[in-house]
Amino acid sequence: MAEPLFSVRGLKVALPDMTRKPLIGRAPLAEILKGLDFDLPKGSVTGIVGESGSGKSTLGRALVRLIEPSAGSISFEGRDIGHLSEAELRPLRRDLQMIFQDPMSSLNPRHTIFNIIAAPLRQNGLGDRLKERVAEALQRVGLPQSFVGRYRHELSGGQRQRVGIARA
Repeated sequence: MAEPLFSVRGLKVALPDMTRKPLIGRAPLAEILKGLDFDLPKGSVTGIVGESGSGKSTLGRALVRLIEPSAGSISFEGRDIGHLSEAELRPLRRDLQMIFQDPMSSLNPRHTIFNIIAAPLRQNGLGDRLKERVAEALQRVGLPQSFVGRYRHELSGGQRQRVGIARA
């Protein structure tokens, strides 16, 4: 059997429980993910279904290491990435991206669509041919080249979602 794309064992994530935040000091931690075990095969399509607040977004953030797991292991293509530093994660960011559910909050309102899509290309050393790469990304998601100078508030929800996909 082929090595899984992701292999997760005993994954736990605890985050501050803002509903119980004291007036002074830190909020107590609430365990959001409680010991998940699963494999995601390469080339598969997987859906994560659950009620609001059940941990779907937290799982996605943990998988791409936007948040630190409290316990357990996350392997990506056979490499344990669960506790890598930001510097060690940087090369993996080209392969690990999350498309957020709410595109309005995930797109910087001060940046043009061009800069939103170009940012990860620059961060990953792909700044050469930037205009061409951004144009290709827009074309792949069915958005016109004329969108490069627009801002997020000028787009519909569906168009913003496609910008997030183009950015990834």
